[in-house]
Amino acid sequence: MPAHPTPAGAVLFDAADTLFHNRGLAELFDGWERAGDPKLTRTWLDAAIRTVGGRGLWPADSATGRERRAAWTDFYRLAFLEGGHPPPAAAAYAAECAGQVVDPAAYRLFADVPEVLDALDSRGLPLGIVSNFDPLIWPILDRLDLRRRFGAIVTSYDVGCYKPDPRIFRIATDRLGVPTGDVLFVGDSPYSDVGGAAAAGMAAVLVDRTGAYPDFAGPRVTDLRALLHPGAGRG
Repeated sequence: MPAHPTPAGAVLFDAADTLFHNRGLAELFDGWERAGDPKLTRTWLDAAIRTVGGRGLWPADSATGRERRAAWTDFYRLAFLEGGHPPPAAAAYAAECAGQVVDPAAYRLFADVPEVLDALDSRGLPLGIVSNFDPLIWPILDRLDLRRRFGAIVTSYDVGCYKPDPRIFRIATDRLGVPTGDVLFVGDSPYSDVGGAAAAGMAAVLVDRTGAYPDFAGPRVTDLRALLHPGAGRG
């Protein structure tokens, strides 16, 4: 697997599952898995979510908390139905999942993030976020003390286009004042993050913390600290 590119003019990050994760949702899934239902294991849940999301059914950006909760409840309901859960159970599980997704207090930083952001900032590198997110991102970033660290934060809700559309990446580089060819993008999706960034003319690295993409052929890291060491990042 190729080594990851060295950050040059700026570094852009995806947000969810790259810089932070939903700890409340993870604890919910872990509890269900310990209960022993084979249709509630983490592997099963992840597969069902990918299946429904792969049909283009991810919730649209929402302006209000009520809309957001309703959209995520419907998304998870479809995922549980996909796995054969009866409608009443699917609805109950979905409501629990949505409750975690829409709660800013449920999100936690990954342990490697502060060190990496400090190191990149000490090198004078402009930093930004490009995320398919709605206004929920702002209270999350504030609770995690992330907003102040980034010179550009571009969300799909604000600009009206979604990764992997190259336009959303270029909006971020324009705001930072750095050519796209001098930017490294880091994200957890081979399609939306790495593919979109490459289409925009950027170098890109996949962060694969759980080993979900063992066959990914491009630059890959399992810990963001590998970005600080040129030539690392072989996954």
